[in-house]
Amino acid sequence: MSGSGSGSSTSGGTSSTSGGSSSSGGSTSAGGGATALCNDGSVSYAAHHQGACSHHGGVAVFYR
Repeated sequence: MSGSGSGSSTSGGTSSTSGGSSSSGGSTSAGGGATALCNDGSVSYAAHHQGACSHHGGVAVFYR
């Protein structure tokens, strides 16, 4: 049974859901290069831990 082609050619990866401006998503993953998650739910892009989320109630999670 040497069928030419397996028939299941479903490699048309069009499910590109990761990408776009999803700024209102409440996920805890670092999106767009964010370095920290603040206690008020916002994200910080500070280059260093010192000063990150200083106006947002402190840092909840550091991503790097």
